[in-house]
Amino acid sequence: MEVLLDYLEEDSRNVFIDLTPQSLSSSPETCLASDLPGFVRPISTAIGEDRYEQLLLQGALTLPSFPLQQALLQTFFECVLPTMPIINWQTFINSVSNKEGSQGKVSLLLFQAIMFSATTFVDLDDLQKAGYSSREEAHEAFFQRAHLLYQSHYESDPLTTLQALLLMTHRAKATDGKDSRYWIEVAISLALMMGLFRDLPTGYGRHYNQKLHRRVAWTCYMADSLIALRLRCLPLIRSVDFNVSLLTEDDFDVGHISMDSQLLLPWCTFIRCVQVQKYLADICVSQTQLCLCIRRVLNVQARRNSAEISSDAIATPPESPNKHHSDYLSSIWMCQKALTDWEYSLSPISQRPPTVFGIDSHESPLVTLHRNVLHMIYQGVVCVLYQSQIFQSSTSRMQHAARQITEIATELDDMNLLHSLPIIGSTTILIAMIIHLAEVQASSPVKQRVTMTDIESCIEVMKRLQDVHSSMNTVTHLILAALKKCSPE
Repeated sequence: MEVLLDYLEEDSRNVFIDLTPQSLSSSPETCLASDLPGFVRPISTAIGEDRYEQLLLQGALTLPSFPLQQALLQTFFECVLPTMPIINWQTFINSVSNKEGSQGKVSLLLFQAIMFSATTFVDLDDLQKAGYSSREEAHEAFFQRAHLLYQSHYESDPLTTLQALLLMTHRAKATDGKDSRYWIEVAISLALMMGLFRDLPTGYGRHYNQKLHRRVAWTCYMADSLIALRLRCLPLIRSVDFNVSLLTEDDFDVGHISMDSQLLLPWCTFIRCVQVQKYLADICVSQTQLCLCIRRVLNVQARRNSAEISSDAIATPPESPNKHHSDYLSSIWMCQKALTDWEYSLSPISQRPPTVFGIDSHESPLVTLHRNVLHMIYQGVVCVLYQSQIFQSSTSRMQHAARQITEIATELDDMNLLHSLPIIGSTTILIAMIIHLAEVQASSPVKQRVTMTDIESCIEVMKRLQDVHSSMNTVTHLILAALKKCSPE
């Protein structure tokens, strides 16, 4: 189990399928630079004519066809924005709804980054209709557009650049080493230079938008925490550098928009339903609070290898004469308490309803999706915490958390929502599979058969996620190979 967990860390960080980016100038179904809509902010003359021509030839100044734009925008609002609330979406949608640009301008870098972030979750049929042979091809092509603009210093506004960088953290697979961890590090460096990680008084500066800045700061914090959890490493943001009070629902962009703006995305639940916006804001607030717990757990995990704890120790506030061991056990106990407090303090919207009540057919699938992802992350953190212990009591707690992850993933599959699962959700499923595998190896034949059912459920889910999160395929195959060696007859 230890070997597999270590491999999970290495695979998530280093195992990539070779991709040779095709020339973006020949990308399928695009809107040429000369035909860019009026809502796109004019290109700065500071770019220079030579650089402009280069960007034009490389395809960085092209947009997807209008039908694909619509599909990607709807996907962004429903799958990305709820947990990355980095834009004032009402202002944005009003701007892009008016092709003449009379309702405001949008940075091309930000728009391309938004398009890119949605390629992970958009229906594959929409990409194929636009001429892309696979999700990977589209994902890399859209990333390169944003990347080229960023490299060219196309955008002079640091906040807009930071927003784009955060969206570029959706690049989990990279042949050049510039994956999620790379882009969150760049984003954090910029945020620190901007002084974004500290609360500033209302009205600070003519262009200061307190609510937006707070949301962007916490999005940095959340992305850093979740990437660190996925890669099993320490977060990059230091506690001493982050001094922004917790988000509340009042920090979010909630409200109705004009009917003209709604017509751009007529089937988008997020922009049409204020109640859904409020519920998703509540879930996002809960996720920011969970990220505080994640950091505690990752710090404990980092100390695990240097701590020599007896296997029969008990996870209670210790009174050990060995201060190193005592501090380590205290840290574990504090993590347990923080996670328990988080779960019991959840608002009714963020609480996962008991299984006996079944799925609420009247609830928006969007709310169900993001709440379930929240609880998959929580259960994944529980697994990591107890895996970092060598207490006898930790095994049953890990197994319970793994079963919860499996149950949630199966529910999402039943609701046809798996395609919207973020990569951290796939990571938790892999963790659950590893724990199930260890349980099969150590259980009685009767218990083995029950656990094998859980493993089979996870396998079916991961098969459906192969297209969405292909970077996970290698470690999935490793687990399956290990399973064949120990599965009961």
